Amino acid sequence: EALRAEGRRAAVHARCRAEPQNADVWLEYAALQATHLRDGIGATLEQIREKQCAILATAQQSHPSDLRLLRALLAAEAGASASASASSDAEGGLGALLAARRDRLVACAQPEGLEDHGWGYLVVVAKGQDGP
Repeated sequence: EALRAEGRRAAVHARCRAEPQNADVWLEYAALQATHLRDGIGATLEQIREKQCAILATAQQSHPSDLRLLRALLAAEAGASASASASSDAEGGLGALLAARRDRLVACAQPEGLEDHGWGYLVVVAKGQDGP
């Protein structure tokens, strides 16, 4: 079973390299990687979130307007910031994170989604959940 899962993850990763324009493949890879890190090597939640953020940020470079990627990235970063805020100044960290989110949304050329995602993100942070 583990060998099959590893093969699937490797195949999807290869598709990400071959089809960088396919946002669905990137989303699938981020999910498979999280499962692998959690179940395969026992990574911490913070390590998993950091890896997901890296994958989704790379994907977003090819798809700056894809709201699904943005939403997944916001959820991953919200979780990562929640973990980090336990050991750092939460308000300063949250302000910087919100500013980065705002900049990313504006860069997506989707200003109509800015308020919706902003409020959704705040709800996630307030509840300490993984996503809206």
